[in-house]
Amino acid sequence: IRLNQLGYLPGEVKRVVVVNSGSSDFKIVDTTGNPVFSGKLDDRGVWDLSKERVKIADFSTFDKTGTYSVYVEDLGISYPFEISSNIYDDVFRASLKAFYIQRMSTPIEEKYAGKFSRAPGHPDMDCKFYPSSGRRGGSMPSPGGWYDAGDYNKYIVNAGYTVSMLLS
Repeated sequence: IRLNQLGYLPGEVKRVVVVNSGSSDFKIVDTTGNPVFSGKLDDRGVWDLSKERVKIADFSTFDKTGTYSVYVEDLGISYPFEISSNIYDDVFRASLKAFYIQRMSTPIEEKYAGKFSRAPGHPDMDCKFYPSSGRRGGSMPSPGGWYDAGDYNKYIVNAGYTVSMLLS
């Protein structure tokens, strides 16, 4: 039983992939094992790449917040998941924090980055043009951006706003 282990948002699509099962039904059960939703498995046939018989359990109409598992008779019970309107909040904040910590040419403050705090790095105020740019010489300032793959190259995203409120 393959599912989004993080969880699902109310009002959104909620599907689970069930592989190699002879069952035609599934249930959503609460933490005490009581069924709260049931449905039919939609047989999608054999997936050529994995040679697995794939069935889909769709419980998109079930929106009650809480912690649940999927039960399929011949496979048993799945890993627990949540239905919650803030299920992705921690992942969202962690993603923003990663962008903040990788920021170059700006100080990374301890109150947001902890042990990853540091002084601004690589201001890049005199970047030479590559011949492939079509210019025969010269340079331009290119401060800002984010470190890319640890090799001091960078990519630029012009967000135009601060994310400090989201990082705390």
